[in-house]
Amino acid sequence: MLRGCLIGFLGVVVGLGAVGDAADIGARHLATSKVEQRVRQVVPHTSGVHGRIESFPFLRVGLNGHIDEIGVHIDRLTTAPVVYTHVVVDLKGARVSIGNMVTLRVNVTEIAHGTATFTLAASDLAAAAPSVSATDATAAVDGLHRRLVLDASSAHPVVLPLPPLSIVPCIPRVSVGPNGLTLGCSFTTVPTAFEAS
Repeated sequence: MLRGCLIGFLGVVVGLGAVGDAADIGARHLATSKVEQRVRQVVPHTSGVHGRIESFPFLRVGLNGHIDEIGVHIDRLTTAPVVYTHVVVDLKGARVSIGNMVTLRVNVTEIAHGTATFTLAASDLAAAAPSVSATDATAAVDGLHRRLVLDASSAHPVVLPLPPLSIVPCIPRVSVGPNGLTLGCSFTTVPTAFEAS
């Protein structure tokens, strides 16, 4: 009889644990979809926005306001005439507004640090700047005017806009490779795409 009661009790505990895990996963999924929706609203001309929240258990965020890591991957971001691809923004050590967690809306108020990386593929570079050869181009970033400058030493350098500050709140470094340009930077300010509107 005692053994039967113990088995029954353990069954209840396991069942409650499974329900708790399912609720936690569901809450994280809903919060992630809201982050994706906000990024699509704040950052124009994006496609393929995929959010990610790493904090376990997620529902604990409603009590302590801490998320280990939150980020997005944007497949394509157009800043005419440029199409940037593989835009990845990661925020580590995020603090969020606990009041907004009631509706599972993640409003990031501060971060320990963040990184942003993105690429300008050779084919997209050729479409945006036909006069520039992706294999021979020299590239630099004009931080004052927030723009990408190609072949700055030539008589007619090509100037292209960078992604908006709302998703990349820093001045990236650029490197040229056989497949195009790779850009990246780090920051400690929260991109407005992750803040409540």
